[in-house]
Amino acid sequence: MISRKLQMGLRRNRGKQLLPKFLEEIARVLNKPKGSIQLLDLDKTDELWEAYINRRQSRINDTAVTFRRTWVANDIEEVRRLINKLRDGVVDRPIFLFRALSEYCGAIETTSKEIFEHAFQLISLDQEDLIAVNNDMSLGVLFSYSTDWLEKSSVEVYELFVWGDEWLAVLINE
Repeated sequence: MISRKLQMGLRRNRGKQLLPKFLEEIARVLNKPKGSIQLLDLDKTDELWEAYINRRQSRINDTAVTFRRTWVANDIEEVRRLINKLRDGVVDRPIFLFRALSEYCGAIETTSKEIFEHAFQLISLDQEDLIAVNNDMSLGVLFSYSTDWLEKSSVEVYELFVWGDEWLAVLINE
């Protein structure tokens, strides 16, 4: 078994290789200079990721404190309306955004307004998921796009999963 120290070293080395493209893509989507993108170190990224997994799991079946909806892709205007409602209604707070390559490069420090402003572009970057949380896990969002395969056809699906009193208040009438 590989030691934690060696594993982190291997991840950091891989991150150095992936970092230029990682920063370029996120800077393009967020419409920011590449040099202005701030990343968490891998230790803090791992800590936040583990906290996110635990929080998400505890919230999945707790409908009283979450907003969770799924739509077929044909209902994109309804999805867009809700994302815009969040963008326009939330207080702008520091948020940490996870991408597939965050395992090697670190989570991205951004803001709630930025993630909702660029939600559709972010899910198109990789693995069709936008996962973002604040530092204490009191606010979080999972926005995903996937293709569900049925027996002879496929269905494209959006899912929005939100928690946190502040963000839920924006969606309360939905």
